Order: sequence, then C-alpha cells, then structure tokens
Amino acid sequence: MTSIHPFLCCLLFLFSKNILFEDKDNQVKRSFIRYTCNLHLENIIKMRNLFGVVLMLVLIGCDKSEGEGGNSSISGNVTIQQWNNTFTVMSYEVEASDYDVFIVYGDELGYSDKTETDYNGDFKFSFLREGDYTVYVYSKVTSAEAINDQAPDEEAITQLVSLGKNDDLEIEDVTVLNN
Repeated sequence: MTSIHPFLCCLLFLFSKNILFEDKDNQVKRSFIRYTCNLHLENIIKMRNLFGVVLMLVLIGCDKSEGEGGNSSISGNVTIQQWNNTFTVMSYEVEASDYDVFIVYGDELGYSDKTETDYNGDFKFSFLREGDYTVYVYSKVTSAEAINDQAPDEEAITQLVSLGKNDDLEIEDVTVLNN
C-alpha cells in the first residue's frame, strides 16, 4: 500500500466518503483510511485533553511570590571607608568596585541571589516580581570585641525593600567599613 500523510488521510475521510480509487481494492483502501484517520483523531483528542490538564496544573500551580520573573528592579550604590586598625582614623572613601551584594527573596533562608558592584560601586537586581526583599552587604565591625578578635569581625548591613509591579527602586547608598 502507498503511504498517506495522516492529516491528508483525515481530510480524505472527513470530506469525501465516496472516494473512487483506480485500484481494484477500493474497499481495503477506504477501510485503511477510516482506520488510520480514527487513530489520528483519537490521538489528537488525547493530546488536546492532556494539554488542557497540563495548562490547568500550570495555572493553578503558578507561584507569584518574590523572586525572578517580573519587571521590577532594585539598584543602589556601595562605598567603602578605609580605616586604621582601631577604627579611629579614616584614610579614604571610595566606590566599592567588585563588591558582593546579596538579596533574599521574601523569607527564604540564606541569600537567593548575589551580584557584584561595577567600577562605580553600582549594582542592580533585575526582573523581580512584586514582594518583599532584603538586600545586604558585609562590613567590618568596629566594636572593641571584634578588634580584639573576641567577636565576629563582619556584620551584615541590611535594607528591607517592598516592590510593586514594574517598580525600579533605588535604595539608600550603603557605606561599608574596612581596616
């Protein structure tokens, strides 16, 4: 038998039930066309039903919480103040280039994403959904305990941010200390 494309087969079956073939076994070909077309129609219906179920699960299961996938952004600037070992005399202040900035989506544990500042100390987290975020950087601690190695020598400087849809929010400048 000759090979017939499945969709052509369905069209032949649906639109012309009285097809005349030049072969002598017309009945066999008509039966073959009906059988093949019914198989493909059943598969098309199954695929349509499966697509509907998957689409419904995706729509129901969509999580619109904080994180990537939106049109909002958070940006800011980080500067470094260089101090002596006892934090009594500041040497200079400069833009913090290649400095790590962290973000936490909602109430997740640990940081959700990290970026580095550019040569001007600027950073940006893009494509965020609306919600609450915590942006933080690490800075040296100026307490006497930290200076004497009796406590951690770094602490997080945090800023809590609430974003709406399509917000481009610039947070307050952050100054970190270094010795």
